[in-house]
Amino acid sequence: MTTATRETARPDPREATTAEQRLAVIADLAAVRWTSPPVRVPSWSNDTWLFDDPARGACVLRICWRGDPGRLITESRVGRAAPASVGVPQVLGFGCTRDALDLTWSLTRRWPGRSLGDVWDELDPAARDRASAAVATRLRALHRWRPSAYLTDRLLSWPRRTDPVGVFGATLNPLPLPRVRVLAAAARTRPGVDAALVDAALEWLAGHPDLAPDLDRPGLEVTHGDLHLHNVWWDDTTAAVRGLLDLEWVRLGPGWLDLARVADNLAEDAVEGLDQHAEFLDRLLHHAPELRVDRLDQRIRYVRTAYQLRALFSWPEPGPDPAPDHPVRQLAALLDGSGPPSRISTGEPVDQSVAGDR
Repeated sequence: MTTATRETARPDPREATTAEQRLAVIADLAAVRWTSPPVRVPSWSNDTWLFDDPARGACVLRICWRGDPGRLITESRVGRAAPASVGVPQVLGFGCTRDALDLTWSLTRRWPGRSLGDVWDELDPAARDRASAAVATRLRALHRWRPSAYLTDRLLSWPRRTDPVGVFGATLNPLPLPRVRVLAAAARTRPGVDAALVDAALEWLAGHPDLAPDLDRPGLEVTHGDLHLHNVWWDDTTAAVRGLLDLEWVRLGPGWLDLARVADNLAEDAVEGLDQHAEFLDRLLHHAPELRVDRLDQRIRYVRTAYQLRALFSWPEPGPDPAPDHPVRQLAALLDGSGPPSRISTGEPVDQSVAGDR
């Protein structure tokens, strides 16, 4: 890891308020160069830049500046230590500006290809099934891996802040329940949010402690934390899955926990009349039957309810007619059971004869 010290001639990271300014700060620290101007690509939680370095080749530079910036450091350590069978891009470097972690960065090898989400509709059913099987294999390798004691300690050392912003930024899912309550208390006072809906969600969570995942202790599985089709990389040259991306939300817990983010994306797809993640979830469970634990559908409902309470804290105010994918609508659907149907609890395999092109 490279940790920079403050120098008089170097821009102050705290004054870097735009993506371009943050890039200027980190490019100096990471000692990167480019043959043509870097291209910024969309990212939910970081600045992400693509460029060709004359010494390193094709690179991805990610800069974290909000939430818990230490998550990029943890992700980089995981990337360097994880078995090759997991399939993560080579970590070329990572670091931070000052001990206070004003900014963190990671530099990785850029793979050719595109996300599985971008290519899914172009694949025939057999290719989708092979891709899902490959994801199951790589996910299994991640879940079975047991990191060193040092890395386990790092995975357990994310900030335990008790303010809403701190809770929101520390983990993608705010469980366990006391942390969820912090976000819910802030969310229920937002204009347009039905406090009764928030209270009902909390009451449901509190009434089902048996569904809560076991989290954040040594010996648990390493979960990806944000598994969906766009965090799986497809190599067009080999027509195969290359690996898993964006392990910044990695967390110790049960392996089935990774299905919850797939289910979140399934629900978002359904709003738009899409079914990519519904088919992916079916195929993934077919190839990873070990993830089909007792009452899996209700366990995922529990985790998704907590996640939507987190989303409620950050989304725009719902207004009189919330968008179909707004957390108030997603939360209501979870509570009344009107969300999109799935085959999570039945164990039925995907029938390739009927899972063809739409």
